[in-house]
Amino acid sequence: MTTKQLGKRVGVSQSAISELERSENERTITLKSLDRVADAMNCEVRYTFIPRDSLLQTVLRQAEKVYALERKSISRTMALEDQEVPATDTLESIELAMYLFKNEKRIWD
Repeated sequence: MTTKQLGKRVGVSQSAISELERSENERTITLKSLDRVADAMNCEVRYTFIPRDSLLQTVLRQAEKVYALERKSISRTMALEDQEVPATDTLESIELAMYLFKNEKRIWD
């Protein structure tokens, strides 16, 4: 379909369609404009978010960030009391899993 034909369907000029195409390429087109063009072509617009990683990876990465900050804070407090926080990988994995289970909603704060 040419820009002239599409413009006729949408009810705008050929140059307006060219402008819409330009704004689409620049990622400045509005959803309202996309809806109008889609409707003229008997289509619908689907606006979605596509995750870059799996949900599990995203949740674990966020939990690790929050857990690391809390662990650092706890370590400082314990150091003031001449205590040490054990730093084994196995212990941290278990602690992270427990932390995530107990604080699943809080990790997004």
